[in-house]
Amino acid sequence: MLDYSEALRIWLSIVRVTEAEFVDVRSAAGRVTAEDAPSDIDFPSFDTSAMDGWAIRLEDLPKPGTELGISARIAAAPGRPDPLPAGRTAKVMTGAPIPDGTEAIVPVEKAKEMGGRVRFDGIAGPGEHVRRKGEIFRKGEVLVPASTRLGPREVALLASGSNGRLSVRRRPAVGILVTGDELVPAGSTLGEGQIRNSNAPFLAASLERDGARILFEGESKDEIGILRSSIERALASESPLDLLVTSGGVSMGDYDLVGEVLAKLGATIHFHRVNIKPAKPVLAASLGRTMILALPGNPVSVAVSYELFARPALHAMKGRRPLQPVLARLDSAARNRGPRQSFADAELRHEAGGLFVRTLRSRGSHDLLSHARANALAVLPPESDLAAGSAIGVVPLSPEFCR
Repeated sequence: MLDYSEALRIWLSIVRVTEAEFVDVRSAAGRVTAEDAPSDIDFPSFDTSAMDGWAIRLEDLPKPGTELGISARIAAAPGRPDPLPAGRTAKVMTGAPIPDGTEAIVPVEKAKEMGGRVRFDGIAGPGEHVRRKGEIFRKGEVLVPASTRLGPREVALLASGSNGRLSVRRRPAVGILVTGDELVPAGSTLGEGQIRNSNAPFLAASLERDGARILFEGESKDEIGILRSSIERALASESPLDLLVTSGGVSMGDYDLVGEVLAKLGATIHFHRVNIKPAKPVLAASLGRTMILALPGNPVSVAVSYELFARPALHAMKGRRPLQPVLARLDSAARNRGPRQSFADAELRHEAGGLFVRTLRSRGSHDLLSHARANALAVLPPESDLAAGSAIGVVPLSPEFCR
């Protein structure tokens, strides 16, 4: 049985990076740049005022109390003002272009306008409150490098400094197939032996969060013909799937048929079972260009194996490096009595001195309550007794801690 690190290496080795496509900057949030995004202008693109104030030549303001006549009033609007005459001042609004010859801006709070003249309460230093052309970035300078996930700040930067068309990675096309005779839709009244389907909503929410485009969502009974037909329908989606994620049907029971069906369809099985807890039965396969990740059916096993395998693959498809575990210190002693590497529900927090983590009590891979309260997974080595203060790896589940 493979260790997690080896299973992940094999899984990521079959990832194909998605093609590049162009999008408008307005719709670029959450996308990943396929190449460096350069500026097409100098920024600022003209000399401008950082304050509402008065444009001056330094020689015209030798001492406090100096008075100057007013040559112009300049708003933040298109057009180029006339040069600043010697011995005069011009009122300039924040963000407005300053007249040629301006060497400093005196804020309005430090001057008093009196009948067509301005009396200055102090002098100004060279360049004070002046924003010079190109001081933030120059034309051709890389604003956002390739493989960057675009958030609001990057979008604002590119809206200001680029031509508005960005080369980004195509969003991975994915499908979801949930198996199990016992499942009924969320919100249903339960009959005997039935459980509500939490795996499909979890997978849909996770895949959308991670920038995928869901092209197929389906359910299947635990019957070999129905399951085969369901997988074939998923693989025949409107566009070829980059990734199909299934849940259920991969353990050792009489109705765990996913591996058998995939083999009959001609899929390559890269591994089946990994030395981890939970989610030991996870299966990785590929058929044509589609990667297939078959997860166990228990909801916490689905959630954990998604974080360990699906999310890294989606990052890699977009040309990004998978998120790395962080190091944190245990609040209190923790133990893993079993022979498998454990990914335990945990609470991660910032404190003076760094990151600290405590494991949460869980009743097993069906305990969604514990998992919903976790913001991280504590990585506990097999057969380990860890003292309080020990440094361990932690897989963050909250964006606050993801790097």
